[in-house]
Amino acid sequence: MTGLLVYFDEAQRRDFIQTELGIYEPFSDALSVKDWAIGQVSLALLGFSEFTIDYIALAKRGKRVVTAKSYVEFSSLVSLDSISVESLESRLNERIRHHFIKTARGIGGLVPEKTWVALIDAIRKERPQLSGDIDRLASLAHYSAYRLSGQIAEIFLQERDALGVALDIFSGSNKLRKNVLSEWHQMKDRYPKSISKILLQR
Repeated sequence: MTGLLVYFDEAQRRDFIQTELGIYEPFSDALSVKDWAIGQVSLALLGFSEFTIDYIALAKRGKRVVTAKSYVEFSSLVSLDSISVESLESRLNERIRHHFIKTARGIGGLVPEKTWVALIDAIRKERPQLSGDIDRLASLAHYSAYRLSGQIAEIFLQERDALGVALDIFSGSNKLRKNVLSEWHQMKDRYPKSISKILLQR
């Protein structure tokens, strides 16, 4: 498991995004991240100052938009109430600032797996009340690479479509459908391995 550390160091862009985050809507940016496949979903930690990590979110790499950079969509944001980078580094006994991808340059890489696992564990200790939200996002990222197949998949998809129609009727648009269904996730180890193989196949 690994992910991204992104620091929005452009004041104008940062202020715009923070205004948009008042309702936690998805937003996008252009980044160049090595060893990250197109279409892959990862966890991302977002900082809006050099001293804090403010949100955890899902990040999905899209198509290339400019030279060496790709469209990256950030969604399903959860506020971390501005955890101090210094406090996290004290728990890790390691500096993490050099792992930040600064959006002014937009170039960087995924955090090394060992460091990422330790960082997420440190965040859980700093914000234990958010462990459930972190687990939910980790599950969404993990299962995003899987595809349903077979008869059981057909049943699931029919139920999902029926729920989507009901949400459309209730809200009068497809916005509620998108928000609710994009948050659906299968928690790891909820089913025995034999059933999981039937439900979820790469």
